[in-house]
Amino acid sequence: MLLPAGRMWDALAVPEILGRSLLAAIARSGQSGSGPVLGDSKRQELVLLMTPGTPPPTGLDRAARYLTSGAWLAVPDPDRQATGLAWLVAPDGRGTLFSPTDVYPLLPQHPSVK
Repeated sequence: MLLPAGRMWDALAVPEILGRSLLAAIARSGQSGSGPVLGDSKRQELVLLMTPGTPPPTGLDRAARYLTSGAWLAVPDPDRQATGLAWLVAPDGRGTLFSPTDVYPLLPQHPSVK
């Protein structure tokens, strides 16, 4: 199903290898809040659902995508098997999301940005 970004959540889509490193860094940092994580094997990305309204800093790695108002995200039904899409961390039903203030400092900047 398709869900609109920008109202209840924004999303940060990053290459899978960066996403796994990011999730490990979040776990090591001891941050209490973590939100849903969607794996997209076709695009080889991980998508983190975040509180809306805080775009990523300038200079974010060019392979990352920020989805907000006007963007749509394909998500699998938690009760069905979907080809290419899977919840690595399913929504918890309480609306827990990643906080941009916790996630953004852990993201690498593009090398051309100083």
